[in-house]
Amino acid sequence: MSARPAGDRCIVVSSGGRTVSRTRNGRVLHFFPSALPNGARGQGSNNSHEFCILDCVYHKVRTHLAV
Repeated sequence: MSARPAGDRCIVVSSGGRTVSRTRNGRVLHFFPSALPNGARGQGSNNSHEFCILDCVYHKVRTHLAV
């Protein structure tokens, strides 16, 4: 048995100056600015071909935990 955070699995993708979290089937959960590379306007190059992708667990208190 291993420890596992409570919540729903999702992915968080930052690109082009914005960050989005999506469910396993692709439905959008949230759009938000973040400190991830290219995750906020005015941060880095904001090149739409550069991505940061994280496998996460979303907890209902609007917290994303990276797996």
